[in-house]
Amino acid sequence: FGSPYAALLQIEHEGDAGGSISISAFRSNNTGIPQLVLQKAAGSAASPTAVTGTNRLGSLVFNGYDGTSFINAASITGEVDGPPGANDMPGRLVFSTTADGASSPTERMRITNSGTLLFCGASVTNPGVGNTNTGFVIENAADGATLLASRGSNATVYLNRNSDGTIQEMRRSGSTVGTIGVTSTSTSYNTSSDYRDWE
Repeated sequence: FGSPYAALLQIEHEGDAGGSISISAFRSNNTGIPQLVLQKAAGSAASPTAVTGTNRLGSLVFNGYDGTSFINAASITGEVDGPPGANDMPGRLVFSTTADGASSPTERMRITNSGTLLFCGASVTNPGVGNTNTGFVIENAADGATLLASRGSNATVYLNRNSDGTIQEMRRSGSTVGTIGVTSTSTSYNTSSDYRDWE
């Protein structure tokens, strides 16, 4: 059938075994492990130069045959995630899937160089809405990016901090409009105005 990508090495097989590659190593420690290395440089093989902060370094691409040609269904891509330097190569992983009715993948999840996990990350340019310490973000420009937690009994969500202070912060377009604070004996509900609506 061929591939939509120009490949220097291509493995095709018909039958139950499928086209496969197996890499094995036999060691009693963590050296000499099996590796599939995807690496990229700018310039040329004879004179390589540094990649930039936006370069894609390599992808695992999953294609399916639609009756006419192979179409990209999903991919996992490694990218540079910031300005590189000597012995410094910040990276991210981007996970993409193709929606029903589409022919190309859209980013659905991203792991940044700082360890932040983004869902629906294609539109995210400022993870955590200004909070660089955010570890988990669900964000999308369109409606529908939500977080649902459900449980049959007991608490659904636990929020904990080991000292007095803010335990939850509410924002609107990146600006804080309210917080919930805790001490060892109480909880406080704070807004950006004096208005309270108790029912």
